[in-house]
Amino acid sequence: MAYVRQTFVASQILTAAQVNQIETNIADHVHGQNGVAGAGMSIRRTAKTAAFTVQASDIGSLFDCTGAPYTVSFDSAATLGTAFAVQIKNSAQSNAIFLDPNGTQTMDGRSGYLLCPQESALVYSDGSNLGVFGEHDPATLLSLTLPNSWAQYDVSVRDFSDHFTDFDFMLTGWTTGGALQVRGRVSVDSGATYLTTGYANTIFGTPTTYIAFHDANTSGGETGWLGARYNRGGASIYTVFNTYNGKGVSALSDSRNTNFAAVQSFSITHGIRFFTSTSYVIGGRFVLRGYGRR
Repeated sequence: MAYVRQTFVASQILTAAQVNQIETNIADHVHGQNGVAGAGMSIRRTAKTAAFTVQASDIGSLFDCTGAPYTVSFDSAATLGTAFAVQIKNSAQSNAIFLDPNGTQTMDGRSGYLLCPQESALVYSDGSNLGVFGEHDPATLLSLTLPNSWAQYDVSVRDFSDHFTDFDFMLTGWTTGGALQVRGRVSVDSGATYLTTGYANTIFGTPTTYIAFHDANTSGGETGWLGARYNRGGASIYTVFNTYNGKGVSALSDSRNTNFAAVQSFSITHGIRFFTSTSYVIGGRFVLRGYGRR
């Protein structure tokens, strides 16, 4: 039986043939045949520039987020239901967006999920908690190029600080007005102060007042790399530093030095201060990156 368009009026009693035709239309219907065109799938795109809450009525939406960092909250997974899913993209260039489940609920077992710059994910509900499709670890949470001339530069990583696991800082191809040493300190109190004691340095053998990163000379063109990672053991969270291809103090030489310094305070880094001993760093490229997600 071929497709036949059905037309009915109110209160009409259908005949057996009409009902059979309806069944045939349903069973045999293919979009595009017999003048019946498919409507396709429509995804509602909503632009966001600040914190907002995802609700059950947003099901199937695509949120295109700019203006990070900020938090995207979610209604309870029970309220969202088991058929709920939304897509979220962080269109920012340099900051993360925090996806925050309701109350004590989790997102793939985490207390939340950091959506990295230019990353997108599909978030779904199972009625009890939230999950994510498209995740990958570790991810780049911070990518920052410092100005081309500085003697001191403070970088705040206070936002989502507990989600960072590693940092690295690279300097290459600079010139200076004189010999200098690039140094670093960390803050564990939201950037209010920077630790001036307690850097246990295996090269020096005694605690130091800063991290000795790199010695530069007037010829310029040096390359240096500093890495920091968190060791997590119970309640003890502290920062351990490595160097690679960095002259640092003369004892470091041009080789990799693992665990050459550590912060003795058990806390999470909220800020990093880079400073020089006697002069400005001029020109070159200075990049700080932070990784993690947990």
